[in-house]
Amino acid sequence: MNENDKEMTFLLLKASDLASKTLTTYSAITYGYKEWLKIIAFLLDFGLTRRETEIIVRSKHTRWAANTANSEIVSAEVFFDYFEEHKDQIIAMLNKTVRRR
Repeated sequence: MNENDKEMTFLLLKASDLASKTLTTYSAITYGYKEWLKIIAFLLDFGLTRRETEIIVRSKHTRWAANTANSEIVSAEVFFDYFEEHKDQIIAMLNKTVRRR
C-alpha cells in the first residue's frame, strides 16, 4: 500500500466514524449515508478538523445546500457546489462557533 492509499484509507475511516455519529442530523436522511460520507470526507480533506466538520454537517448549511438541488435526489456534489459558493460564510460561522467555546 503506497502513502496515498494509506492517507485515503485513514481519511475514509475518520469520515465513516463521523458519518455514523451524525446520521441522526436533519440533513443526513436527505443525502443518504453514501453521500453523507462523501460530504464528511470532503470537509476533512479540505483541512477541517473533526469538530469543525461536525459543526458544519449539524448546521443549516447542509439543508440549505440540499434546497438548491434540481431534483429530489440530493448528491454530495450539490453540497460541494454550495460549499464553494458559500465558503466564506461557512468559515465565518465556524470561527464564531469555535471561539465561543
